[in-house]
This record gives sequence, C-alpha cells and structure tokens, in this order.
Amino acid sequence: MIFAADELEVVGRYCIDNSVLIMTSTPKHKRGRRYWRNLGLFAFVSCLVGLCLLQFVAFPIISAYGYAHPKRLAVCCDTPADIDLIYEDVSITTTDNITLRGWYIPSENGAAIILLHSLASNRIGTLQGAKMLAEHGYGLLLLDLRAHGESDGEIFPYGGPEAEDLKGVISYLQMR
Repeated sequence: MIFAADELEVVGRYCIDNSVLIMTSTPKHKRGRRYWRNLGLFAFVSCLVGLCLLQFVAFPIISAYGYAHPKRLAVCCDTPADIDLIYEDVSITTTDNITLRGWYIPSENGAAIILLHSLASNRIGTLQGAKMLAEHGYGLLLLDLRAHGESDGEIFPYGGPEAEDLKGVISYLQMR
C-alpha cells in the first residue's frame, strides 16, 4: 500500500522514498492457541476423511478389479499322465463363445465329477484330488474356469456366466 508521508502515522517497519511512504506488512501479533488448535483440528479431520476415502472407495475398487481380473497361471509341467492317469484334452465352447479347456479322465463306473480350481489358479491345482477319485473309478473333468489357465476370457464374473458355463460342461459330460 502506498500513502503520502503526511497522511499517516506509521508504526512498524517502513521506508521513505521521495516523500512517499511504502509500508511493508508485518504480523501485528503472534498466532495464539486458538489458531494452532484449529489448524491441528483441520489436519486431523483431513487425515480422517482421507483414510475413510481409502477404506471405502479406493480399496474396494482395487480389490474388485483384482478379483475380476485374476492373474493367469500357465498350465505347464504337470499333467494327469505324470500321476499315471489316462486323459484327453477337451475344449468346451460356452453359450457366449468362450472356450473352456481342460482334461477329461475317462470313467470306469459310469459316473463323472467336475473338478474346479480356486480363484487365480488352474486345473493343475486339482490333480491330487483327481488321482484319488480316478483310483475309485470316477470319470473326471479337470477344467480351467474362464479367465484362468488356458481358457479364454479376460474377466472372471461373479454370479452370472460361470453358472451357464457349468451347464454347458454338464451337457458335454452327458453326451460322453
């Protein structure tokens, strides 16, 4: 702010240059307890809101994406032949044109069981259970779910197409 020198009584720092007074601003008083309390309260509430956003917005979105797009494990290194079982590779096309791939171990007693793996796994994870069931004469279909192993698909849906996939797999087994 610029004032004429004779119009103002100045308290604080100032500079005079050719009868013009140039005032520089200086704090009139130190910041008191109320200021620091409010600043601390603002910081606390800001952190609390940020943590709530992380907990109830960011983490659910990240988790949902991770579950819907599981990491694909390659089907390698182990086959039913490694545990002395005769098998054949099968491909089953679903109603929405996704190809599910798996291994079929023929039945000795006329019954068949579908073995499904867990999330972010593949049919190799069901081999040990398959050995025991095959020894008892059951036919087995070790299947890669959609978006897993060698099966097609990029997204693993929950509560929808996988039920239709199993209906197609059951139809396939009934035709054998």
